[in-house]
Parts: sequence; C-alpha cells; structure tokens
Amino acid sequence: MSSLQLLQRSGGRLAAEISRTHGAGHGVIATRAVSPGEVLLRVPRALWLPSSAAAAREAAGRAAAVRMDCAVEALGGAATQLADAALLAAQVAADVKREAAAYVEELPAALDLPLLWRAELRAVLLQGTSCYAACQRQVEVSDALYDALDGRSAWSAGDLLSKAEFRWGQALLLSRAHSGAGKPFALVPLLDFLNHAGSAAGASVRFAPADEAFELVAEREHAAGEELFIDYGVRGSHVLLRKYGFVMGGGGEASVSPAHEAAAAIDEEVLLRVGSPAGGDTQRDAADASPGDRRPAKAPSALVLRMRWETPPSGTTRGQVALPLPQLDTAAGVRAAEAIGVALEQRLDEHLPGYEACKAVLQMPDDSLGDVSAKRRARLCQQLHEREMKLLATAREQIIEALRSR
Repeated sequence: MSSLQLLQRSGGRLAAEISRTHGAGHGVIATRAVSPGEVLLRVPRALWLPSSAAAAREAAGRAAAVRMDCAVEALGGAATQLADAALLAAQVAADVKREAAAYVEELPAALDLPLLWRAELRAVLLQGTSCYAACQRQVEVSDALYDALDGRSAWSAGDLLSKAEFRWGQALLLSRAHSGAGKPFALVPLLDFLNHAGSAAGASVRFAPADEAFELVAEREHAAGEELFIDYGVRGSHVLLRKYGFVMGGGGEASVSPAHEAAAAIDEEVLLRVGSPAGGDTQRDAADASPGDRRPAKAPSALVLRMRWETPPSGTTRGQVALPLPQLDTAAGVRAAEAIGVALEQRLDEHLPGYEACKAVLQMPDDSLGDVSAKRRARLCQQLHEREMKLLATAREQIIEALRSR
C-alpha cells in the first residue's frame, strides 16, 4: 500500500498529491486552489514514527545504542543527535536490503550525493570548492560510525551491512529527513517529495506537538496544479550539492523556475579561509543534524569569510558581494584587506584544476568513463565552480577598487 493510500486511510488531511513536475522529477502538487495558512497535508504519528530516529534507537536495543553513543562521543560530536541518525541510517539500509521498506521504494530513484561518489572522482571534480573539505569530513565520520556499527544492525538478521549500504542510508537521511524547529528526526511520507525554492518558497513544514503530526502549510495562494516548494534553509550551492545532490539551475531533478533561480542567485555564498589553505568549512551550520556531518566546529586558525551576493548577478548588471572589509584608514586595515585579496586570488587558482576536470569529463565519450553518473556529477560540479568563481572574482575586484580608492 502506498503512502498516499495510507494517509487517506489514516484520516490525514489531504489537499495535495505527488506528481511529476516541470523537470524537477517528482514534487508535491496542490490538488485545488489554496489560501495562505491552509494545511494541505497532515501526516499523523502512525505514518512517520516507524521511519524515525526514536524508533530506530528502540529497535537497535540498549547495547547497540550505547556503543554508538560512545563512538560519537569519541568523535567529539553531539552524541544523541548523530548516534540516532546513524542508527536510523542503518535501519533504513537494512530494510531496503531485505526488501522490507515499501515506503523508501516510493522515493525518487536518483540519490547521488558526493558522499556516495568514488573518492577519486570526488577529489578531482570538487577540488577548490567550498564543498570538498566538508565532504571529506563526511566520509571520515561515516567510516567511524560504520566501524562502531560493526557492519551489523538489529534489522539485518545477522547479515553484514556493507559500508556502501550504510552510506546510502546516510545519504537518504541527508537529502530527505525532516528535523529541527521542534520536529522529530524522521523520514516523513509524502513530505519527503517536497522540492526546494529557497527564499521563493511558498509553503513550509511544521510539527504539531499536541497530536504529533507533521503538517504542510501554504504560505501564499496557490492555484490547482501548482507545485508546492519549501525552503531547505540552505543558502549556498556547496551545501545543496553536499546534502541534497543538486545545484539550483544545474539541470536534472533540481531544475527550477526562473524566479527560483533568481532567488538562488541572491542566496549564493562561498566560504573563504584567510591565512591558511582555502576550501575548509569551519563555520558549519550548528543546526545540521544530518548523519556524517556532526563533528564539533573547532576554533579556526584563521579568519573564515562567508560571502554572499547583495543583488543577483546577471548578464549586464554585476552584483555586489557582501564582503566585510576592514577599515582602510589604518596600516593594519590595509594589510588585512590585502590578505583577503591574496586569499581570493589563491582560491580562484585552486578552482581551476577542478573546473578544467569537469569540462574534460563532459567532453569524454560515454563508453570511456566507466561511471554512468560521471557526466551528471561533472555538470553539477562545473555549475558549482562557475558560481563560486564568479563570486570570488567580483569580491577580488571590490578589494582592488577599495584599496585603489582609499
């Protein structure tokens, strides 16, 4: 029985359905005209609880849960959050392995996060981006959690759960699970089909603690047949690619409307470390409860700048980068600005090998790649390189102009 049928039988509120969209794969579509504040989907506890971290911890048993808690504590992470996510990833992967996960099988087939890529391809295509170092940390933490799991789980009936299967479970949670803002950490049927539109989103997901139901709420009017988008709370292509496997406007399942692409241009960002090798992501989102990404942020050895567009870039009007510049009326301020300029130049140079590698992969004949997804991955990484390089180049020009005009 599908999630939609289960929801109908459970009495959950239903004013939307799952359907193919304009290039974004599957999405949630309004079945009739809706008004702001209206609850379109309501998923009761009985439907989401079996795919929740709470259920996974209970099913794992005390010994397995304590072992995972200790492993996470050894990593220096937020024990309960990361351990629960790892246990749920193992449960989902084991359910799929023994063909006991009808709900998971309803999800779109494409699940292609950098966590699942071959290490060599990940290193070549992502080199120089804000995404690469964080992806490497995800892999390291995933391996440590798999070792704590010892390849087994309470759901695998004694069969070994491979590292690849465990990572697949983690990737599924990274891209599909709901959490934060009082929500339980869980895969929520139907709501996991919602696509991202950033600041152009017209709906949101909330949790009603009184009866423990997830609700999809319209934030504006929608016509019948219109897709409902939410905001994943992500403001940079490097995070979208790492956690969800797409880049806004990058083609494939992540294609969105021009209005959504404009919103993404405003939201674009690059992380820049000044004074040490670039590419690090020391300012990780403290609310990121996804598995494989919960090592505590350490004090950076150098300043890390988070840059964003103040206005969207276009073909004729160059956007301004929100770049915190020091006061240039002192020698120290000038030296600091010059250091930022050097870091921008170095970061641009670091992008070039990865960017050229993406172009080279896209030009290769398909039968020579040995990886059916290589071109899709290269296309996404090329888009990420182009977005970050454009922002870096504009910031460098602003630094040069500021120093020249002082």
